[in-house]
Amino acid sequence: MENKDVAVKSKPSKPAAKRLALRTRIFGSLEDVELWHRGTDDGYIHLPRILPLVVNIIDALTKGKPAGQTYLALWCRNYDEMIVDVTDEASLAYESGFYSERRVTTWQQRMQSLHDLGFVKAHKVGNRYQYVLILHPIHAIKALYAEKKIQQEMYEIFEHRAYEVGALK
Repeated sequence: MENKDVAVKSKPSKPAAKRLALRTRIFGSLEDVELWHRGTDDGYIHLPRILPLVVNIIDALTKGKPAGQTYLALWCRNYDEMIVDVTDEASLAYESGFYSERRVTTWQQRMQSLHDLGFVKAHKVGNRYQYVLILHPIHAIKALYAEKKIQQEMYEIFEHRAYEVGALK
């Protein structure tokens, strides 16, 4: 009888083996249950390695009304199709860091900012967001830089990281 709870371990790639050896050297031997593993744990999503910089750029562009955490919350509800079905705006508002009585209104304002900046497209039903399409963040950032909305240093740091991880070629 097959045990579905046990992950089949394949031989790690050379870079993975190197990182595992480093982890063991620094942190010692760890039980598998102590670490999150995308192959065996549910709730995993793929995120671009440039996402922290994207969030920071969004926050810089939405001064005083940061929308980066809202963008991150959308990514965390995303599947590979890049569409988010907003079943509960209040929950997304909490995930985005808004806790006051005006949390949904505040979240909706941040969503409008993300739309205006070109990071998302949205479909509303009445006055509430129902579906959100997450657009390619590199395209949005390139367009904003071309419009001189992003500082050169910030863009250069973003661009360097994007090349470093292979997101730009």
